[in-house]
Amino acid sequence: MADLAGWVYWVTGGVILCILEMFTAGFFFMNIGLSAVITGAFAYFGFNIYFQFVIFSILNIILFVFVKNFYEKLFGKNPDVKTNVDAITGSSGIVLSRVKTGEHGEVKVKGEIWYALPLISEKVFEKDSKVIVKKVEGSKILVDSEE
Repeated sequence: MADLAGWVYWVTGGVILCILEMFTAGFFFMNIGLSAVITGAFAYFGFNIYFQFVIFSILNIILFVFVKNFYEKLFGKNPDVKTNVDAITGSSGIVLSRVKTGEHGEVKVKGEIWYALPLISEKVFEKDSKVIVKKVEGSKILVDSEE
């Protein structure tokens, strides 16, 4: 059998890096941690330290080049998911105070209250009418009737 301390260091360091990954983004520590754990298996079976570092380096290159893209597809951002003001556009809301050109009315959209103006200047939306958000401009929304 191999030197017990060598493989324990590799595996312990790898597990710590994998746990550290939970507190960061980008799968940087996960790749290094997995490389260290796999290298620990080689150390356990008695491969010398030089071979261990070669395996560790090769595994890191392989994981960073090939597996990182897999991680990003599996756990990364979904470009179809709208966030922030993009998520509000197209949503329906309820008028809380009259919305007309020249006056900032209030509309409740997804639990938030926004200052609103009509998209078409001639339109007026009375209290409790339903509207749809057509555009976000700064801190106000432009609304139109839900038709």
